[in-house]
Amino acid sequence: MVIDSSRTPQSILLACSLILILSALYLAANRSLSSTLEGESAEIAREFLEGPSLIVNHLNGQEDLDKPALYYWVIALVSKIAPSWELAARLPSIVSIFLIALAIYLIQAPTDPPMFFPLTCFIMAASPKVLLMSQTARMDMLFTAACFGAMVGFYLYWEKAQEKIEDVGSPISFFILAAGAVMLKGPVGAILTFCPVVVFLCINRKWRMVKRVFLSKGIVVFLALILP
Repeated sequence: MVIDSSRTPQSILLACSLILILSALYLAANRSLSSTLEGESAEIAREFLEGPSLIVNHLNGQEDLDKPALYYWVIALVSKIAPSWELAARLPSIVSIFLIALAIYLIQAPTDPPMFFPLTCFIMAASPKVLLMSQTARMDMLFTAACFGAMVGFYLYWEKAQEKIEDVGSPISFFILAAGAVMLKGPVGAILTFCPVVVFLCINRKWRMVKRVFLSKGIVVFLALILP
């Protein structure tokens, strides 16, 4: 068997990234909820399944309106297949790393060096904060994945626009993921996704594109998702 030495470093980096993520998954599944915030996330999700409402957050039977409901809905759904509430509450954070890695994969260009994707994934997976938050029952990793995914959605739209494609349409994926960010953590989701796009277009003096992006059917989709 001949080993392709040019691909060996990439394979090693991807394998190390996967080992780190699987280690985080093991820790997430084999320890109790370790903070008040983790306990609150799991309890709010449980009360969606057993409490009085499928729309309004409840904590210990009382309305809890600190955050939108999407994250707790996700935990409640995951709990149907997860073997424990600890893993159900933390699994969205673990999955978020894979979603961010997928987004990184989508933006790599044919001209990028072969090490771009595996090295970027390894740097992300080896970051202490990412490793910590990936095994924590908090919405931060899922919120990060939604915001980053929205930026990637806009970037792919921008690339098509620069290629002078006639029917470039509207960046629907950008608006769907931006709406997801809002439904996870409130208005800050719109600030962290809309503002960078507006600033980027203004820096590039694409004034008409600001109007084309934000006065399109994409904004209708965004509002249809968040307003209810």
